[in-house]
Amino acid sequence: MNTNEEELISSCIFTQVCMKPSQVGTLILFLFICLFIAVPAATASDERAIPSVRADSEVWAVIVGISDFRFVNDLSYCDDDARDLTTYLQNDCAIPADHIVTLIDSQASKNAIQSKIAELQSKSGTDDIVVVSFSSHGTYASDLSPYDESDGYDEYIIAWDTRYLSGAIRDDELKAWLDAVPSKNTLLIVDTCFSGGMTKDTGSRFISLQDTTTTPPSTRDGLRQDFSRDLSDSRYTVLMACNDAELSGESSALQNGYFTYFLLEGLRSLSADTNSNTYISAEEGFFYAKPKVAAYSSNSQNPQIYDGDTAHQIELTLPQGAPAPTVTGVTPGSGVVGSSVSISNLAGTNFQGGASVELQNDGQVIEASGELVVTASQITCTIDIPSDAAVGSWDVVVTNPDTQYGILSNGFSVTSGGLPAPTVTAITPNTGAAGTTVSITNLAGSSFQSGAAVELRKDGQVIAATSEGVVSDTQITCTIVLPSDATIGSWDVVVINPDTQSGTLAGGFTVTAGSTPAPTVSRIQPSSGRLGTTVTVTNLAGTNFMPGAQVQLRKSGAPTIEATNEVVVSSLKITGKIPIPSTATKGVYDVVVINPDGKSGIKSSAFRIL
Repeated sequence: MNTNEEELISSCIFTQVCMKPSQVGTLILFLFICLFIAVPAATASDERAIPSVRADSEVWAVIVGISDFRFVNDLSYCDDDARDLTTYLQNDCAIPADHIVTLIDSQASKNAIQSKIAELQSKSGTDDIVVVSFSSHGTYASDLSPYDESDGYDEYIIAWDTRYLSGAIRDDELKAWLDAVPSKNTLLIVDTCFSGGMTKDTGSRFISLQDTTTTPPSTRDGLRQDFSRDLSDSRYTVLMACNDAELSGESSALQNGYFTYFLLEGLRSLSADTNSNTYISAEEGFFYAKPKVAAYSSNSQNPQIYDGDTAHQIELTLPQGAPAPTVTGVTPGSGVVGSSVSISNLAGTNFQGGASVELQNDGQVIEASGELVVTASQITCTIDIPSDAAVGSWDVVVTNPDTQYGILSNGFSVTSGGLPAPTVTAITPNTGAAGTTVSITNLAGSSFQSGAAVELRKDGQVIAATSEGVVSDTQITCTIVLPSDATIGSWDVVVINPDTQSGTLAGGFTVTAGSTPAPTVSRIQPSSGRLGTTVTVTNLAGTNFMPGAQVQLRKSGAPTIEATNEVVVSSLKITGKIPIPSTATKGVYDVVVINPDGKSGIKSSAFRIL
């Protein structure tokens, strides 16, 4: 998938717990369950002025995130959701690390998940807070005993090792697992979509196992009815990422699902505190995220809420004593009057969602736009420098929603635009083998500006350096990663200043022949196709792919199937087509990539012919 495009994900289970600094165990609890569900819509009237629940007891969590599956199509950001949640609980909420179990990808087999939830039976008490989080695929199939589904379908969570329906987690099983846990305070946040468990970058977003139905029912009761019926005691509240007719989305720009990202943003922002008590409840976090998700998805995703018990709210704490932000650096560090500068990394600490960025100089203020708090230590934004802005050094100021701020004095330089262009006179070392990484200790020249970029260029090819450090206006250090398929010979060395002026050392760097590594194959999308059809491969992922590489499907005892129209997009990605003969043998095939040098890589059991 193009990284600039928004992607669809299967539903996820996302859970958060947080504590007041003065009251260990204040609960914050969130759960995303990746399943197919239909839920009645909720309105702002559901956010009630009711007493809040705070726990003085311990918090326990089991967090599951699966992006790479053993048998079914992979996802994008489910593992990131789980890791981000774990980091949030440990760093922002002071939950002890030994109270959190995180299961990622192959760690998250069905047996492992059940075992870790079962451990909560002995670890937790009735007044403790239990967090159970899933981010994965989901599906549904005809209702099994005790035949309690009004729509006639059970819902399932797909574990890492799920191949057939019996290996998935059935809603009735999940109910039994959670019922056995003694905690009386549980908040489920359910992220689902109409099509159930979706795959990305394929025509079908529904995970249909061999023994599941492929025809969605016209009406569904889903997990809301399951939990309101089967888990009806006061401990359960359910928040959901979308309604029953919608898909749940994720974005490569956010590196999370829409709902996950904006929910976390709300939990870190005092602007979500509608009752002004300095705590963020689950309900407040939900109503903060709901309009943002709707807007981000162009109203194609509308989160929902259901309260099994309205006697309390569960609070998500943003302490009054949260530390002020600090600002340690900004990249690029300069810009020309009258220009627009894209800040790729404003670095520091304690950034909260919704933070604003300004440049200040002797009473003059330049407000940034498009601020995105990537992490608590990184912000991206755009700075439009007016044509009449003062030339010189400006302070960089980050202000959190709680009004606390951090300043990097003289952190950004506004230039007149009349600065001389850079020159490049030498580079050390000046050679490197294809397929290796070269550390440049001295790129020498003149008029280098802070934030300057370095490139190698040859016949329209460009190799961008990384980790550029402008030591002085005459020296730059950087790292150059030479692709294994880089053209052998002399390359120009180019330095580009933030004001867009550049300098070139013609033929200053030589790429030599190196040992070319064999390719590797990590996944193929889509990962299945039917007899007599042609499958368009959107992403065969791996490493060390060379132009001219060939793709094959192989199965013991069956004829090899050759792909066509292979395009090596990069050393990490191949696209193409797989024409599947009507006479081909059904079953699981290995995916093989063969480079022009004869070296090959294989991903076993990666493609299924149906």
